[in-house]
Amino acid sequence: MRFPKMLLALFALAAAACSPLHLGARERAAVVFTNDSAEQADVYALVGTSETVRIGTVLAARTETLYLPTSITDQGGQTRIIVRLLAHNVQRATSVLTLRATDQVKVRLGADGRTLIVTPP
Repeated sequence: MRFPKMLLALFALAAAACSPLHLGARERAAVVFTNDSAEQADVYALVGTSETVRIGTVLAARTETLYLPTSITDQGGQTRIIVRLLAHNVQRATSVLTLRATDQVKVRLGADGRTLIVTPP
């Protein structure tokens, strides 16, 4: 009888340790990125004026939701989304976007791999 109670207690502790509550979960701005090109795209966000942070990779013909670091929204939310294609040494960037912690923006990389289209949700 004692073993099942101990097992239940350990399970409860493990579940609590894995929950986002202990991290002080904060909402983060999201980029819904659609890659219409035939190549893998690495997606970055510009933090400040010169630091880029990789926010994810989107495979060809896929759409993924990528989350911006809170450091961007904490500093006023101004950023650019930068895309680098795997097979090319070329990068594309959006104009400056201003995003709050709860905002979501859609970015689409065209099939030609040359155009980025930004639309609000």
